[in-house]
Amino acid sequence: MAVSAAVSDSYRGIGIDKQKWSIPRYLGLPEYYQSIEEGLPRYYQPGARGAQSLELSALLEEVEDSLPAAAGRELEQVLKEAAELGGKGLATSFDAAELPQLRRMLVLFWAHSRDLATVMNALGYPSPLEGRHDIHEWVSAAALKKSALARYQASPPLHKPAPWYLSWLEEHPDHAQIDVGLFNPRLLADIYRWKPGDPQNRYQDAADAHIRVGHHQADGGGAWAPVEAAVNWVHHRREHLWGPRKSAQQSWAQMRKYLTDSQKAGPGMLWRDIALDAVKTLERLERLGCCTPWHLVKTS
Repeated sequence: MAVSAAVSDSYRGIGIDKQKWSIPRYLGLPEYYQSIEEGLPRYYQPGARGAQSLELSALLEEVEDSLPAAAGRELEQVLKEAAELGGKGLATSFDAAELPQLRRMLVLFWAHSRDLATVMNALGYPSPLEGRHDIHEWVSAAALKKSALARYQASPPLHKPAPWYLSWLEEHPDHAQIDVGLFNPRLLADIYRWKPGDPQNRYQDAADAHIRVGHHQADGGGAWAPVEAAVNWVHHRREHLWGPRKSAQQSWAQMRKYLTDSQKAGPGMLWRDIALDAVKTLERLERLGCCTPWHLVKTS
């Protein structure tokens, strides 16, 4: 259900495409919060716990229980196909003992897509992101081949694309669209082994493919999506240890400090103001049970 509100202001700045942007801002109106209360579905009941905190494993069980049955069936099929492809040398391989961790990661990817759809709706930008964002997203084969070649020829050298990855790209003509979502069995184990910010980590292919989408670098043939990009930045910093960043959860205060520090965020960055609104909105939605209640998880 879409939340409606009148325009309160605008987000303005220079985008990743070097163009001037002005995007309507809806948050900040008194009636907006009432519309959020009335208009968005609840997937969790965090208020029933009071101040009780959860072990990470218990929270992840709740997240999995909240997923639609179709999502559960799809992730099981992804795991099956990923194992088969890895066994044939057509993707990064993994051991059977790693299946629970891979499954947990897929559960969080899907919940992340639903949470993004919820926050986008609450910000006044309803979008069909549930089951799509980070799940199934397409970029041009030409863009992926270009980035793979650049890594291969880089000086100083970056991690060179794996043979399976290059062969997979060559199966597609340049004009084709390739699914770089993280439910693609070809990419699952590679993104699982990827270590963000570590160029020495040899598992870079899935990350290099996925980063071409519109909510990241947007150089895969699609348009830049600034609101989705900002909300994505915020939400991934709430995921404790098991998100794609594989790092500890950031608090609301930590994110606000980062975003308001001009030396880090930069006052001209368009998504900064959107991200600040996303922090405010997601904090409320977690407590309402509309989004994954990461505030309940024990982080130490």
